[in-house]
Amino acid sequence: MAYKEENYLYLSSYKLYQGFLTLSRNENNNEQENQIEQDIQQDLERTFQHLEYFQRPAVKQSLKRILIAFSNYETTVGYVQGMNFIAAVLIVHTGEVAAFWLLCALMEKYQLKKVLSHGLTGL
Repeated sequence: MAYKEENYLYLSSYKLYQGFLTLSRNENNNEQENQIEQDIQQDLERTFQHLEYFQRPAVKQSLKRILIAFSNYETTVGYVQGMNFIAAVLIVHTGEVAAFWLLCALMEKYQLKKVLSHGLTGL
């Protein structure tokens, strides 16, 4: 019974994650989405450059997907510099889906979204 529940919870969280990954903010905001993707791509190249693990294309893609999904999940914050390092540490220790949900939890529970928001209102 517990196995089925765990499997269901994982599938549910995976499907929600996929939804945030593919979600478009709205059709009139493509320019903002493109800017977010450009910012993320630029920061991916800066993320723990000295570690071979983060030079792997599959890891960079996972990290990019997490950051795009988060920017769609938390539209008031979007993406700001620094999130890439938080997500990178999480992805080393968990899978992609778990890293996304942990990033969401950290931003909410510990109010990192205020610290990392534009204008740094939480400092």
